Amino acid sequence: MIDGLVIFFKSPKLGEVKTRLASSVGDKKALEIYRVLVARTKAIVEEWQMNSPSHRRIIPWGSGDRQGFCDVGFDQAKQQLGSDLGVRMERSMREALRQCDRVAIIGVDCPRIEVSDLELAFKDMGNQEVRLGPCPDGGYWLMSCSSLPPGCLVQLPWSHSETRQRVASRLEGYGRKLSLLRELGDVDVEEDLKGLTIF
Repeated sequence: MIDGLVIFFKSPKLGEVKTRLASSVGDKKALEIYRVLVARTKAIVEEWQMNSPSHRRIIPWGSGDRQGFCDVGFDQAKQQLGSDLGVRMERSMREALRQCDRVAIIGVDCPRIEVSDLELAFKDMGNQEVRLGPCPDGGYWLMSCSSLPPGCLVQLPWSHSETRQRVASRLEGYGRKLSLLRELGDVDVEEDLKGLTIF
């Protein structure tokens, strides 16, 4: 059984990452925070892989230029293409499922994620099961599955209070059994930094 973990990230460019956060802390500080988020996510993911290196694969997908990919340690990253986030996510997961039995996708802006969360994303997963890691804002920090219905992530409202609900409804409409992992917050605005010690 091979498990694949897709990581969605952006090249670390001033003024192009964490723009909602930057509106209150400034572009420079937002970029610094983004770099810390990427480094933390990368460290957790690499630890997860090392727990079973022959059965786990890390599959980075980057948006932006390849120099930026290398700058944050993802020199082998695939390039995200297309304007619709759902299309890009679905494409990456489908490609990963060609080489892996089960796949999860995460971003890099969830600082409280732990190796145990990634373990639970795959543990005893049924063939028709999809798991989501909910965020308090109505989104999700992880999605895992062993198969993905065509078009299930296309033309959905992203960064919206109904994102997770809409994704869940669509997946259940395709006959998938949905289960939730623990709720974790991501970093979108300055308020999200409260209580965090990694910055």
